[in-house]
Amino acid sequence: DEGSGEEKEEAPAQLEPKAAVAAAAAQGVGAVVALMKRISEAAQSGGGRGGAGTDTGEGEGADGDAGTGADEGGRRSGHADAYDADVLCRACRALKDMAQSGDEAMRRSAVAVGALSAVVGAMRSYRPDAGLQRNGIRALANLAFGSDSNRAEIGAGGGVVAVAEAMRAHREDSSLQAFGCTAVTNLAHNSARNRQQLAEVGVVNDVLIAMQRWPEDPKLQRQACWALLTLAASDLAAADITRKGGVAAIVAAMTNCADDPSVQHL
Repeated sequence: DEGSGEEKEEAPAQLEPKAAVAAAAAQGVGAVVALMKRISEAAQSGGGRGGAGTDTGEGEGADGDAGTGADEGGRRSGHADAYDADVLCRACRALKDMAQSGDEAMRRSAVAVGALSAVVGAMRSYRPDAGLQRNGIRALANLAFGSDSNRAEIGAGGGVVAVAEAMRAHREDSSLQAFGCTAVTNLAHNSARNRQQLAEVGVVNDVLIAMQRWPEDPKLQRQACWALLTLAASDLAAADITRKGGVAAIVAAMTNCADDPSVQHL
């Protein structure tokens, strides 16, 4: 007896993270968001989540941070978890690039199809992964740029908290801190509600810590001064900036980065 004669269909080969994200990006924002949701759903069905720490090493500020790799009971295998983190990291970068090159209408449509929740969800799932956090912050910053409606949705959808938590988890990453300051600026601009929320979660302290830790980094100091300038439109944040030494931090930035015209201007 040779059995039923039915042939078993082989599962399609899993694309490498770079290829998987590139294929999705070629189809547009909706496909990237859908990929991120599939990865997140598969990971959740496999158990708990941890920090795979898979910095892609691409683009600005790549530092090879390997995260904690902490094992958690019931989570997926290390290989599967690392794959998930790599895909999500690259997908956040793809969304960042799309938002940067697109216009306001494109950025609004990206949020409408779920880009915000996908990015915030990825950042929450892999907090120890410096590469993913950098790309997530940059995606949120670009999605917020030039769109009051997106700023409001990002603030209400957990983006403010995600940025603050990333800055606190990666104090030693100067590029992440600079990107965090940029995100704070874009979220606070023209949004009293976001400025209030940023002040309430203590982001003024995060910006000042970054300035103190990297006193001679002109890019960080420039972005930090811009963040403080934008936050100061809130009375609560302005008082917090003054009380915590913000004026002295700005003077120190001007002194330490005397040759940078942007720092001097801000």
